[in-house]
Amino acid sequence: MKPDDHPIDPRSGVIVPIAAVRDGPRRNVPKVIALVAIAAAIGLVGAGIAGRSATPPTTAIVPNGTGAIPSASARVAAASSAPVPTAADDRVGIPPVPSVELDGAPVLAMWRRDGSDAVVVRWDPAKPDAGLVERERIAELFRDIPADASPLVALSPRAHLVAAAALTSAADGDVERVRVTTLAGKVVWRQTFEDRTLSAPAWNPIRDELVVPNLRSWRIVSFASGTVRVRSVPVPTFEREPIGRVTNPVAPAIVGFSPDGEVAYAAASDSPFVLGLRPLFEVDLAAGRAQEIDRLPPRLADMAASGGSADLSRIDPATGRVFGPPGPGSNFVTVYDRDGVTATSSVGGMHVLAAAWSGDGRLAVLRTNPSADPADPTATTIQLADGSRRPTDILATTRVIDGALLSAPNGYVLAVLAAFGQYELVALRASDGLTAATVIPTDTLSTLRFLGWLPAS
Repeated sequence: MKPDDHPIDPRSGVIVPIAAVRDGPRRNVPKVIALVAIAAAIGLVGAGIAGRSATPPTTAIVPNGTGAIPSASARVAAASSAPVPTAADDRVGIPPVPSVELDGAPVLAMWRRDGSDAVVVRWDPAKPDAGLVERERIAELFRDIPADASPLVALSPRAHLVAAAALTSAADGDVERVRVTTLAGKVVWRQTFEDRTLSAPAWNPIRDELVVPNLRSWRIVSFASGTVRVRSVPVPTFEREPIGRVTNPVAPAIVGFSPDGEVAYAAASDSPFVLGLRPLFEVDLAAGRAQEIDRLPPRLADMAASGGSADLSRIDPATGRVFGPPGPGSNFVTVYDRDGVTATSSVGGMHVLAAAWSGDGRLAVLRTNPSADPADPTATTIQLADGSRRPTDILATTRVIDGALLSAPNGYVLAVLAAFGQYELVALRASDGLTAATVIPTDTLSTLRFLGWLPAS
């Protein structure tokens, strides 16, 4: 085989199993690619809005990358329960979205770094006027993690364990540090990996189990019954064929779990331009086996509280479909079939800022009209679409410059709206269109990163 004769997958043209490429140029993942991929993975809101980059970010709460949005050993020091100032009376920049108390809505949990500690900040849509409230301080969560690192932090589904992962420099090269602690700061497991991952760890949404993906094997870390058990599962490996002649390893992301939590699914963007999301393999977590797949199942577990990469929020747990993140100035969102590469519909009709699944098979779309009168308080809409080209059910109207959407448990969607130095958090209930909202100054929200969802208060 000549150097430029690498096999090309006929569906996507960019991903092939490594076993199929037996000679020709090949190289390890260079340091710059690892850093870029890890940085992209910690950005947040589903389809991603940070800088409108081609790679969707995962944990940034703030649009456009304007903030530093974003692991241990000691105690929880009870922080002040007084609300963080939220400029509730200063709504000049964003026309207010109607706000009611959404009883039964999940509680948004975020975190900010304070030295080597993590401070947990909550917003409860059932008490929207209370604003952001600091609750716990997880002491020494970021021990051995430099201040300029970008750690991934995720809350377990039962909200009693926190996982933190970061790519850091060591004497012999970069390593990945993963640490799991209680909310009181007690370390229950930690590991340093030289075979660093390019994908984010994810919690199993059904049980106390953390899946740590690597290029050649996944670690399955179980915390059941107060004991820690670690298993390693070999997984298939793939390479990406970019426009040039050099192939690079593909780092599949965890994109879902089966409804019973027994199987995890891995996928990767089907091109360097982040169009669809091609399923690659599934891992039987109990049996410790992996096998290649070419499509996702028609039903997956709700992943809203499990951490992991941005690709998780692109998958509809109700159907297995995936949407492609809207590009700069895009007027539509493309929806792909369960194979992740076959486009089935386009949803749009106006400038699309973001999208997120509502949990019932519908797609929430944040759209705005850039040419509308600046005084028009309805120039921006959040609407639901059932697969037709134009969304119909309007959940909210306002006027913003930018924004993001994030799927939440139990049929809720979180909107982060930005305009004129302000952000507004809006929780939307898809079943009846009711909303809860609070306005937050830029300097407050820009220090926060997404942690997870807590049960309703």
